[in-house]
Amino acid sequence: MTTRPSPHPAGQTAPQDIDSPLPRRSRGQYHELALRVLALPTLADRLSYLIETESRFWIRKDDRSPVVDPDVIAAAPGRASPYVSKTSTVPQIVEWVRARTGLTMTKSSLYNLREGKNVTPRTAILTALGEFWRIDPRLLDPTVPASSFPYPDTEASQLDPLEQRTYDLMREVGLTSVRPREVANTFQGSTDADKLQLLGILEAMAQHRKTEHHDKP
Repeated sequence: MTTRPSPHPAGQTAPQDIDSPLPRRSRGQYHELALRVLALPTLADRLSYLIETESRFWIRKDDRSPVVDPDVIAAAPGRASPYVSKTSTVPQIVEWVRARTGLTMTKSSLYNLREGKNVTPRTAILTALGEFWRIDPRLLDPTVPASSFPYPDTEASQLDPLEQRTYDLMREVGLTSVRPREVANTFQGSTDADKLQLLGILEAMAQHRKTEHHDKP
């Protein structure tokens, strides 16, 4: 009997530590995706696009754990790769959201959202869906104007090297809704020593995630 791969981590993982199975994106890739999503007029259109085109993930062939580092995936192409790609189904996405939030969500509820039959989903559900696709959850809300999502490289270019590294690590550990200017505002008046303290915490978190997802025996 073939076991269907599950895109979410083991059930004993604390909800706040459950990471999306989808690979992380570069800032450029994220911006391109944001533009495509913003061009779609409704929540149903945006969810349909994400489900159909942005739900691919990779798992290890041996233990079937998700691989989210794009550099690791790209370093082992072809048939010899220890990884295999899958596409998340609606039931799997719903299962991940339930594990992430602890809230009740059914397959039919996501199907209804995708088909435009439910236009008032709970905020927590939308937030979790955004986390699943590693996007700012506001991208799922058509009432939020596109001007709320400035070109990320424009803002990021105004950060100093320590702030830039902090911003990159925040996105790496799943804080996808944080914007560069929020990082700059947080660090306003801070010394490099202050920045390094937060950077050290984020580095440890990022390393923990890599160890948890890529270094399993």
